[in-house]
Amino acid sequence: MTQAAVKAIHKSVENLNKPEGQQEKNFPADPYGFPFNQTEVQEYKIIGYSNSQEAPEIYQIDFRPANDIKTGPRITVEINIKTKEAIRVFMQADA
Repeated sequence: MTQAAVKAIHKSVENLNKPEGQQEKNFPADPYGFPFNQTEVQEYKIIGYSNSQEAPEIYQIDFRPANDIKTGPRITVEINIKTKEAIRVFMQADA
């Protein structure tokens, strides 16, 4: 599951380097008006996860760059845990 989620983050970074018309929708997405700021592929570590009763098979897994020692925005991968398919990747500000 983690590998599929990290691949989705890498896909989002790679999509940002493509012309706008060639970028795949939802990789990255922007549901909260917080721009995706990752510009290079790197290692990521899980900092949390959650799901809801309405859609128990959909998890939101939160990541940060592995070498990032400061707090800041988190990268969230929304993924179906039954199919291991990433739905979207986006960034959220930490409270």
